[in-house]
Amino acid sequence: MERIEVTILGQKYTVKGNESEDYIKRLAAFVDEKLKEVYNSAPNITRLKAAILASLNIADELHKLKES
Repeated sequence: MERIEVTILGQKYTVKGNESEDYIKRLAAFVDEKLKEVYNSAPNITRLKAAILASLNIADELHKLKES
């Protein structure tokens, strides 16, 4: 199991996973982008609320892809 360091919203995280380093970094970049979208639309939002809204946006995209 690999340990990969990623940065999301300027904060470093160590992620353990069986996937390649490139894949995990791409996932982290995707999450970072979604969080930044939330922050751009509501800059005074808390990190927790931003994370929840970004999660809902990602879940929405996933469900729409599964339905099509």
